[in-house]
Amino acid sequence: MAVDPTTAKDPAAEPGHGSADTAVPAGDGYENELTATRQALRDTEERLNTIVNALHHVVWSVEPRTGQVLYVNGVAELVYGRSLDALYLGPGPWRDTVHPEDLVAFDQALDELRATGKCEVEHRIVRADGVTRWVHTRARTNYRADGKPREWEGITTDVTEGRAAVAALRASETNFRSLIERSPDGMLVHRDGVVVYANRALLDLLGGAAQGGLAGRPLRTLTHPDEHDLLEAELGTIPERHVAPSRDHRLRRADGSWAWVELNSMDLTYQAQHAVLTVVRDVSARRSMQRRLLLTDRMASLGTMAAGVAHEINNPLAYVVSNVHYALGVLDAVEAELGAQSALGARLAEARAALRDAQDGAQRVTQTVRELKTLSRQDDAHQERVDVQQVLETCIRMAWAEIKHRARLERDYGPTAPVLTSEARLGQVFLNLLVNAAQAIPEGNAQQHCIRVRTARDARGWTCVEVQDSGQGIAAEHRERLFDPFFTTKPVGVGTGLGLSICHSIVSGLGGEIQVDSELGRGSTFRVLFPPAGDAVEPRAAPPPQPTVPADVRGRVLVIDDDPTVGVGVARVLRKSHDVEHLVAARDALERINGGEAYDVIVCDVMMPDMGGVDFHERLVATGNPHAERVVFLTGGAFTPRTRDYLARPGFVVVEKPFHPPDLRALVDGRVKQRRGVRGADTAEDPQRRARPAG
Repeated sequence: MAVDPTTAKDPAAEPGHGSADTAVPAGDGYENELTATRQALRDTEERLNTIVNALHHVVWSVEPRTGQVLYVNGVAELVYGRSLDALYLGPGPWRDTVHPEDLVAFDQALDELRATGKCEVEHRIVRADGVTRWVHTRARTNYRADGKPREWEGITTDVTEGRAAVAALRASETNFRSLIERSPDGMLVHRDGVVVYANRALLDLLGGAAQGGLAGRPLRTLTHPDEHDLLEAELGTIPERHVAPSRDHRLRRADGSWAWVELNSMDLTYQAQHAVLTVVRDVSARRSMQRRLLLTDRMASLGTMAAGVAHEINNPLAYVVSNVHYALGVLDAVEAELGAQSALGARLAEARAALRDAQDGAQRVTQTVRELKTLSRQDDAHQERVDVQQVLETCIRMAWAEIKHRARLERDYGPTAPVLTSEARLGQVFLNLLVNAAQAIPEGNAQQHCIRVRTARDARGWTCVEVQDSGQGIAAEHRERLFDPFFTTKPVGVGTGLGLSICHSIVSGLGGEIQVDSELGRGSTFRVLFPPAGDAVEPRAAPPPQPTVPADVRGRVLVIDDDPTVGVGVARVLRKSHDVEHLVAARDALERINGGEAYDVIVCDVMMPDMGGVDFHERLVATGNPHAERVVFLTGGAFTPRTRDYLARPGFVVVEKPFHPPDLRALVDGRVKQRRGVRGADTAEDPQRRARPAG
C-alpha cells in the first residue's frame, strides 16, 4: 500500500514515540505496510543487481568531486582483474588502471565529461595480473535538482576480442586485395549490380578506358546487351547455391570491341558486407583454338569429300577422254579413206571438230579436279619438294573469279628454289593472300587497279613470293594485329579473321617468314619467304612421247577396273597394239593368274570393292608370283593413308585418271617390249615414271 506524503503523519509526533508528551499509537497495519515496502525495495534491488551483473558490460557510478565509487557491478572483477572491494576502495573511474600510453586520451575524455556532461573513449587498461585489455567507455553526468553534478554514470565494455576481429578482418581484406591484385585472372567484386572493386588484370584486359577504375559502374554497362538477362539469372542463384554456373560471356573493351571471358561467381564478405566475387578469365585464345580446331575438322571433312568427289569425277572422265581419243582416231582413219572432198568427209570433219571441243572441255575439267585435289589434300605430314610457281598458278586459277572484276593481274616470276612442304599447305597460303588482295579492291574498275605476283630469290637463297595490291591499305594501328586469330578489317560477313592467322601458322611451321608493308590509300604488299629445299627450279620440258612397239610385237594385257566403262575405255585404247582382256573384280583376276594365265602387263585400278589394287598386288608378292612386277596402278586419286604409303614405294608405276591415252599406250608398249626382251626396251621406259594425266 502506498503512502500519501500530504496526509501521512510523523510517527515521532504521536504519543509514545520519541517524547513523553507525544506518542504514536501502535498500529499493526502501518508496520506491516512499511515492512512490505522495504522488502519489495530489497527484492527490486536484488533483481536489478542480478540483471546488471548478467550483462557483459561494467556498470558503474562515481562521485565526481571525490572519485568515490558509488556503485560497480560484478562484471568489473572479470574486466579489471580486481575484487569488488578493491574497486570500491579505489578512486573511480580507476585512472590508475589506464595504460600509460593512453593516459592523455583518458584525461581528455574526463575533461570533456566535466565540460559537456558526456564523453566516449576507447583505451587500454592493465589488469592486476599484467594482462592488457582494450575497453570502450561511455559516460554521462547525472545532475541534482539545483543543477550541480550528483554522479558520473558509465558503461565500460571489454572490446579486446572485437578489436582483434576487426584487425583480422582488415588483415584478411588486405591479404585478399593483395591476392587478387597479383592474380593473372581478372577479379571483379560487385554488390547489388554495381562494381565495388576490379583488379589490375581485369583493367588491363578491358583496355585503356578502364584504367581510371571501374568502381561505381553498373555491371550491365560492361556486359553484352544480349547477355544481360542470362547473367542476372545466373547471379540470382548465388544466395541459394553460393556459386553461379560457369559460363562464357562478353565484356566490353575500352575500344568498343568485345572480349570473350569465362565468368565464375561466388558470394563473399567484402568490407564487412555481403558481395559477389566474379573471376574473369580471358578465353579468347581458347575460343580461337576451338574455332580453329572446328575449322580444321571441317576442312578435313571437306577435303575428304573433295577427294571422293574428285575420284567419282575422274572415273567417268577417264572413259570420256579415252573414248573421245579413240573416236578421233577412228574418224581420222575414215576421213583419210573417204577423202576430205566428199560430202561424208566434210561431215566427219565437223564431227571431229566437235569431238576436239569435247576433248578440250574434258581437259579443263581434269585440270579443275586436279587443283581441287591439290588444295583439299590432308596429307600435311607428307612433305616433298614443291615448285612455288606451279602452286601459284593453280591458286591464281582458283581465285580468278574474285580477281577478274577488281584488278588486272601481273606476273613477275624470277627463279625460285623448291620449298619442302605439301602443295595443299602452300596453296592455302597463296590462295588466302590472293583472295585478300582482291577483296581489298572495290569491284567495277578493274583496269585502274592491279594485283602483282612476284617470285625471286633473296641474298640468302630463300624463295620470296610477293602479292601486291593497289587496294585501300591497312591502318597503322591494325598492322600489329593482322595475324591475330579472328581479327579482321573486312565488313561483317566477309571474313572470319582466320585466313592470315592460318597463313602465319603454316609459314612459321615451315621455318619461313611472312611480312607486310601497307599504308592507308596506297595498297599492301604481303611477302612470304621460305628456306630452300634444293636447287633452283627451272621450267621443265614435257617428256618426249615413248616410241610405239612395232605392230608385230603384241603383248597380252589384263585390265582390272570395277567400273566397266573405264575398263572398256582402257581396253579400247590398248587393243590396237595388244590383246586386251577386261575384268571387274581383282579376285577373279587372281584366280586366273593362279590358274596359269600369263600377262605381259596388268593395268589395275587401286580403289575397288572386295579387293583393291594394293591387296591384289600384296597377294601376288606373298606367293612370289612374277606378275607382281608387271602391275601398273590406275587411280582416281582417293587414297587411304595405307594406300598412299604403299604406292610411294620405289619401282611402282601409277597412272592417274583421267589419263592421256597416248602416254598410257606408250607406257604399256614400253613394258611389253621390256617383257618380250626387245632391244632398247631398257631405255624405253623408266619403271618409276608416272604417266602424264590428261590435260
